[in-house]
Amino acid sequence: MPLDQMTIYALTALFTIVAGLVTLASGTREGAAGWRSFWGGGYVMLGIGMAIFTLPALDRAFRVSAGAILSLCGAVLVTQGVRLLAGRTPHWPRLVAALLAVSLVPLLSHDPAHRLQRIAYIDYTMMIVDIWAAVTALHLARHERLRTAWMLGGTFVLTAVIGFGRGSLSAAFALGMNSHFDFINNIWMAMALAACWPMRGNLPTLVAAERAERALLRLATEDALTGALNRTGLDRLRARMTGRAGLILIDLDHFKALNDRMGHAEGDRTLQLVAAAVREVGGPGSRFARLGGDEFLLVLPGRSLAVAAQTADRVCAAVEEAVLAHRRSEWGRFGDLPPVTASIGVASGNVAGEGFAALLAEADEALYRSKRAGRNQVSLVRDAA
Repeated sequence: MPLDQMTIYALTALFTIVAGLVTLASGTREGAAGWRSFWGGGYVMLGIGMAIFTLPALDRAFRVSAGAILSLCGAVLVTQGVRLLAGRTPHWPRLVAALLAVSLVPLLSHDPAHRLQRIAYIDYTMMIVDIWAAVTALHLARHERLRTAWMLGGTFVLTAVIGFGRGSLSAAFALGMNSHFDFINNIWMAMALAACWPMRGNLPTLVAAERAERALLRLATEDALTGALNRTGLDRLRARMTGRAGLILIDLDHFKALNDRMGHAEGDRTLQLVAAAVREVGGPGSRFARLGGDEFLLVLPGRSLAVAAQTADRVCAAVEEAVLAHRRSEWGRFGDLPPVTASIGVASGNVAGEGFAALLAEADEALYRSKRAGRNQVSLVRDAA
């Protein structure tokens, strides 16, 4: 079989259908509403629509109408699959508008003289659907920082550009422009689609896998209650750190009394309030960890002792204010319980290698000086080079 345009389209249709069936088979546990059902079903329809175009034994008008309708409907379903993958619900007004545009295909003239107008309409419709999918995929990539989502969005941008190019050239030539370039039957156009569609078929599965990997990493490295790094996450951070940093070690005052009298639910709520307050004070670039129980660590890369001390003072005040605001919202419930506050120890120095552990020990020593001095205050150790 010669490697002509129809052969490439036929192979592309086969690979597209296979990609859709694989996606459908991998999503049997999600039910009919999962993204795999929309994406896989759409890809099967895309492949069947392209395959119909390549069957010369069928009536020409039928090939044009049925192939275009199936391909466009498949593209619309694929777009809904991208929306579900991104955690969004189907956008029904746009979906209805897209299906209405598809429904006009059988009304297009099948006169060979109107071939270019028909191609322009179909390509522009496909381009709009691809842009819709590209915007959704790129928003997902930016929001969740998924490399595979950037690749997914990029393939939709590429097919949208191809659709725009074919549609624009078709419209221009239909208006009387002449060209020696047969862009409709050109083998390079066929190869571009052959590269994009099958490759894109597996990208959503890779997006889902990357997202699942991120979720597992969060479970392994973050505290489920506060969202702070746990011990494993802190160890990973320590292994990557070089240069100097400020360490702010925080231990909550009167937390055990709160837990004993008000219960663990109130204790958990207080820990969440404290974590949110500390994280807000730390700001961008800081890293926040829960060492266990009611003990936390705020890491300030590149900060001197003076800057870390100023930050610690603001942490101390923010914790006290967050707890008191919560108590004011439930006036009278806490009785004579002393409010939860923070005793803090601060150290700054080189954190490379064993320096982090040594610095943390110094911050711990400073913290206990705060405890002995009456709690709810900040103590410093030293500024090591």
